[in-house]
Amino acid sequence: MQAVRSRIIIYNYIGMFFSVFFLGLYITALFGNVEGFSLAMNDFTPVEQTLLVMVLAFLFYSLWKTIYFGMTIIKFVKTKSDEDIIANRFMLAVYSLTLGGFLTPWMLTKIPNVDSNSTLNPRNEIAKVYTKNYVIGGSIFIASYFAIAAALKVNVFATQDAQLASYIFLGITGAAIALGLVGGIFFWKKNSAEAYEKSGFMKFIAGIFIFIVTLELILKIISAILTIIDAIADIARSNDRNFLMKFLIWMNSLITIMYSIFLIKICWATIKGIWSKNGVTMKEFAGLTNAEEKQGRTPSWKTS
Repeated sequence: MQAVRSRIIIYNYIGMFFSVFFLGLYITALFGNVEGFSLAMNDFTPVEQTLLVMVLAFLFYSLWKTIYFGMTIIKFVKTKSDEDIIANRFMLAVYSLTLGGFLTPWMLTKIPNVDSNSTLNPRNEIAKVYTKNYVIGGSIFIASYFAIAAALKVNVFATQDAQLASYIFLGITGAAIALGLVGGIFFWKKNSAEAYEKSGFMKFIAGIFIFIVTLELILKIISAILTIIDAIADIARSNDRNFLMKFLIWMNSLITIMYSIFLIKICWATIKGIWSKNGVTMKEFAGLTNAEEKQGRTPSWKTS
């Protein structure tokens, strides 16, 4: 389990590093020639300029989100026992799927593939983390929006269409910040888990965040299904290859399909669990273990 713990930490540090690195390149390219970029903005209509500023501001929000959820995962892994990590891997599923990245599905499949039942209240834990993200992340989003607009000399209220786009953006982001602040009053307390059981309002606020998380997990399930379809397509296209290449493609596609099915099971179990009053129960997925053993290797979690 120590190896799994270390990999999870390393993967998230890598993700945060590349997020900072690429945003740094972007900032250098953009604001290193801010006058030229500002002139190029004149080729767009006012509403297009406003939408572009919105997209650029989203990059700064994404950087915060990557660092925040990455550090949340690292803290979770560092402070929880092996048993807690295994039993509450749904929390890693929620946090890491929110974080995104191509390492996420692989990381989730490295959590020990055994029966487990959650020991934490998913709604309380998710709401506690998401409220902070909405307050700080939303503030960063709005601040970046106006800072970039000022740097590029873009008037985001120049026309009625630009005003409408800005007001919609500010309204939605402002509502998210307000939701985070209201939720934070209740969920940032040390005894929030106990208070949650007695407060209908806390359950209502948590329900909103659970709905958002559910949408994100459904999108991840759709992505995994598309990966399975692509793996099957690879098998179909392998007919014109030699025996060795065909064998390698088949074996690689098989393990890809099993990993994707395992990811779907994690996401679906998480969705059911966070909507259930009894927490999350995850069953061992024998298909993944069998697929790995057929390739002549012992599943990594068995030797960790």
